[in-house]
Amino acid sequence: MNKFQDLLKDKKLLIFDFDGTIADTSSFHDQAFKEVLLNYPVDFSYKDIAGLSSFDAFKTIFKKNNISISNQSLASLIDEKQEIARSLISKFLKPEEGLYQFLKYADNHFQICIVSSGSNLSITNALEKIKLSQFFDEIISAEDVKNAKPSPEGFCKALDIFGISPDQALIFEDSASGFQAAEAANIDYLDVNSFIWSDLY
Repeated sequence: MNKFQDLLKDKKLLIFDFDGTIADTSSFHDQAFKEVLLNYPVDFSYKDIAGLSSFDAFKTIFKKNNISISNQSLASLIDEKQEIARSLISKFLKPEEGLYQFLKYADNHFQICIVSSGSNLSITNALEKIKLSQFFDEIISAEDVKNAKPSPEGFCKALDIFGISPDQALIFEDSASGFQAAEAANIDYLDVNSFIWSDLY
């Protein structure tokens, strides 16, 4: 048993981020942000907004560039960005290598859910595209919480839904905002950039 498998001991609930964890959607979201912001004089790096909800990401970009924007314009940008990202995902998305095999193993040993700052429609469409929908007992998306990551609200909601204590859960994350949320929820987490899925089974 390696250190990653050891972390799974005594766990009952596995909580997955979606973007960048279950599927590598980063390039699609990056492209979508760049397309909708083409006519705005902004400078940003996707890694600085990865893991944030679209609303918080746009707010961060405009604040950094000292640009004010109306709520109506912001809502329009969010809709446009999500539509572009969904289109790219529906055409080109592939699952992370080895993830299907791990989820197939985990399905027999744990309860499994998603806690993501993405929209429910984007997540469910992407899961259907990569044929992983059947493994998840619950999806907690941006619409289900008042405060997106780095707030721990989504992770705490997952604990409540499954009746699980923090020490019985393990989170899979890839972004700084996700790590901060996991720590605030007092739940163990794994950085998916630090291992390959076959390390776990």
